[in-house]
Amino acid sequence: MSFVGIDVSDNNSGIHWSYLYHHGIRFAMLKCTEGLTFVDRSYIPHRAAANSLGIPIGGYHFFHPTHNGKEQATFLLEHLKIRRGDILPAIDVEVSDGQTIATILGRLGEMIQELHRRLGVCPVVYTSPGYWHGIGDPKQFGKTHLWTAEWDVKKPELYGDWKLWTIWQYKSTNLDYNVAHEFPPRWKPIVRRKPKPPAKPKKVNLCQ
Repeated sequence: MSFVGIDVSDNNSGIHWSYLYHHGIRFAMLKCTEGLTFVDRSYIPHRAAANSLGIPIGGYHFFHPTHNGKEQATFLLEHLKIRRGDILPAIDVEVSDGQTIATILGRLGEMIQELHRRLGVCPVVYTSPGYWHGIGDPKQFGKTHLWTAEWDVKKPELYGDWKLWTIWQYKSTNLDYNVAHEFPPRWKPIVRRKPKPPAKPKKVNLCQ
């Protein structure tokens, strides 16, 4: 069984959510933030409209490698207002902003780890084979959930060290359309128990 969804931002106006729901849309990814200063004004109204019809949503952040990754994660979470049952937040990785590959990967890793620390789960990463190959096809984020963008193909490519894709953006017209074989992973609050102190504390990158 597969599920069809859309992703939208403030570039998409006049969305008829009821029409989309009755024509098979079952999830939505909504732009929430970008960099360290931009908040998408459509996030809250799109979220309310989708949720009123029972359409689960996930928020995404447009990543800029010019900024510290931990600070971008904090900025996203300030405005995401994640709730139980929301789809896991996504990081939209598609620009280099003139930064080196080492800087891109370092700051992306910072953002992934901060989201994991705050939410207890590895986030979704949105990217494309063209972009990922362009930064050297890095193989260190395979524990995140891949949201891949590849249009007009029968089957999307796998790259990096991802073994499967979670969401496939397969068509872009006036709206971007996505499909998932299984329903995209959803968030629930975790109960944090006081851990036993490790014998030898060490840094662990849980999403890499």
